[in-house]
Amino acid sequence: MYDKGQMKQEVDVVIGSCIDLKWASAMPLMALIKKAKNVYCVDGGLSVLPDSGLSSCDKLHFLGDLDSLPRRLLKKIEQMPDKQKTIFSERKDFSDGSAALEMASKQKNRGRRLVVFGMSEGRQTHHFSNVMDCFRLLKKNDWDLIWLVGKIHQQFFIRDRFTCQLSKSTDCSVFSNPLCHQPACLTLSGFEYNLKKHILNGWSHGVSNQARAQTVQMQVFTKGGCCFLVETKAQKLSNLFWKQFLV
Repeated sequence: MYDKGQMKQEVDVVIGSCIDLKWASAMPLMALIKKAKNVYCVDGGLSVLPDSGLSSCDKLHFLGDLDSLPRRLLKKIEQMPDKQKTIFSERKDFSDGSAALEMASKQKNRGRRLVVFGMSEGRQTHHFSNVMDCFRLLKKNDWDLIWLVGKIHQQFFIRDRFTCQLSKSTDCSVFSNPLCHQPACLTLSGFEYNLKKHILNGWSHGVSNQARAQTVQMQVFTKGGCCFLVETKAQKLSNLFWKQFLV
């Protein structure tokens, strides 16, 4: 999925609470966590981690209001050092997922890429909020690339260059950062509709493209980046992305 230069960059991981445990169990999540520089886990997202790994993972930080945390894990949270957990009141004016992204962005020793699990499923209101948070963080240049992992849609928030391997005829779309006054100017290659330093005028301008080559490339020339949305089937996700991501 990434070129050799990108593979060497360190990654941060956020695990949200809206995660399908059966689906997540088929993902090489623990392999990614071992490679990660920082790991942030929100409430019920802790369920995807094996109990044996909670105390030994010193790069893990738990945060949430405990409303979706299984009871069997409450004692584990109590045993975690205070510096590795942040507990919120249920009466607050922000979501746990938004707080996790904000905490990750303030980490001085953060990686160059961010992978986010369990925050694109569940309630649409939370998903939309998380998408806007990713656009905001992209505009701040906190990470070169943010991957919002989903069962059906993969959302990549791209700051400059991006190379990806896709099955031919994979549906994909590209969107400007709505938090920027200037629409995205980008170049696309390997698609049904290739572009060369093209400005996306209109919110639907980049919708409904398709991969025509096994390797597609994108380059963004404007500040604030863009979102590249890929429609994938869950059973293909491992082959399309993880195999190369974990090299």
